[in-house]
Amino acid sequence: WSQTQNLAWKIDMPGRGTSTPAILGDRLYLTYYTGGAEDVKRFILCLNRADGKTVWTKEVPSVLPEQRSIRDDHGYASNSPVTDGKTLFTFFGKSGVFAHTLDGKQLWHADVGSGLNGWGSAASPILFENLVLVNASVESDSRVPVPDSTPTASAPPAFAISMSCRLSPTMAISEGLRPVRSQKAVIASGAGLGFATAS
Repeated sequence: WSQTQNLAWKIDMPGRGTSTPAILGDRLYLTYYTGGAEDVKRFILCLNRADGKTVWTKEVPSVLPEQRSIRDDHGYASNSPVTDGKTLFTFFGKSGVFAHTLDGKQLWHADVGSGLNGWGSAASPILFENLVLVNASVESDSRVPVPDSTPTASAPPAFAISMSCRLSPTMAISEGLRPVRSQKAVIASGAGLGFATAS
């Protein structure tokens, strides 16, 4: 295909973003932003999968100021959303982790710290059983907060794992080794780390 051939639909985004959409049923969920370090605004956008029409848009509160020396092609909405089929989870660095209903109502927000690393936040959350696994080692100063995914008014982290490193902007991966244990793997600066999330 090309910009004009074999396309089902194409839309102009209302802002910039480099996250990967989450797809569920007949909907797409993705993120974008407008503005810069001093006035950035972030949004979750829900589109109809069949025709690309907007179903809803939700602004997510940003903690300001943001990273100033960020790469132009990175931006402030690089973390990809994830869903368990009932709730949509997003992570925006120092602005925290958010849980929304699939219709855009905010359920909870978890603060993960205010650290910056000069590159911007990009690690995407992943799901494991009732947990939202977030690599926020940069924001939390060497810790990986793990909020409970259960919809509540507020969601402080269920626990936080010490990583003994301060530079790990990558997304974690989770590999099930049931019934023995389940692991979360994180690539850090000069190291690869594995954690047993079940313990």
